[in-house]
Amino acid sequence: KMRQLGEAIAQNIAARVGVEYGNDIKQVDLLRDIDYSLRLDDNVRDAFHTLRKLGNTATHEFDSSSHRDALKSMMVGHALSMWFHST
Repeated sequence: KMRQLGEAIAQNIAARVGVEYGNDIKQVDLLRDIDYSLRLDDNVRDAFHTLRKLGNTATHEFDSSSHRDALKSMMVGHALSMWFHST
């Protein structure tokens, strides 16, 4: 769910700044395009990629879902949400 949150925030930003997004565009490409348009802060860029990578791991590797990864994902998602809301 945290990965979905990151994707939703990225799509919302893309819609606001005129970056193309949709089902045929990978999240990593969308984040690259948003970063190119906005020159995101390193921490924000890293937060998006952390959620993306943790989400990939949780989805595709059955033995990777640990309490630590879930907590990290929640903390990063919360920080990203706070940044988005305040920005």
